[in-house]
Formats: sequence, C-alpha cells, structure tokens
Amino acid sequence: MALFKNTKVNIGTIKSGSSHTVTWDFEELKKADIGEYFENGKWEYAVFKNCSCQGEVLISEKQFTLEYKDKGLKDGEFTKEVKVYLKNGNMPIRVQNDRGIMVFNEQLGSITLYFTVNVV
Repeated sequence: MALFKNTKVNIGTIKSGSSHTVTWDFEELKKADIGEYFENGKWEYAVFKNCSCQGEVLISEKQFTLEYKDKGLKDGEFTKEVKVYLKNGNMPIRVQNDRGIMVFNEQLGSITLYFTVNVV
C-alpha cells in the first residue's frame, strides 16, 4: 500500500493560459497526517510549491487538490511538483534556517507529488 494511489498524474493537454484542478487521491494517507502551521492569522497546510503557477491547496478526507494556472509563457510538455510535509509527533513543521528565514522542517517525513501537462 502507498500513501497516495498515484504520486504522478497527467492532466492532459490544456490551452495556454488556462486554469485547471489537479487531484491526487489518498490511499492510506489521511487529512490529519498532513502538517499544518499558523501564519498571517490563518492555518496553512505544509505544502511546498516550487512554482507561482501553483495556487490554492484544498485537502479533503479523500484527496489532495491543487489549482494550476498556466502562465502562457511557452508551449510543450511539463512536469511540475509539490512537496507535502507530514506530521511527526511534536516536531515543528517550520524551522528557522541559517539566514533567519522560516522554512519547512526537512526532518519531517514528506512526499513529493508530480503532475505532467501538455500546453498548446
């Protein structure tokens, strides 16, 4: 068994500049397993998005959903990723790095999810 049914999904061919929802279904993972932290007056899920094209994250009891907005910069096939950090006892979700910036705690368990898209 795995935490997600698939860690890589293909959202197919999309039109340049359009928005789409990307969904990964849980297999063994539960919503309560995903780390959360408090910032700017609200709770956020511990998800590292490495691209500004990746928007809001929604998590239900059955799936992890990410909004993707293509910026229309170039056509072609792309693979994007997001990293989901998991709770681990009392370990802090975020820690301060050597430059004083708050970052996700790399000592936590995590899983990287991928999606591929063909932009035309």
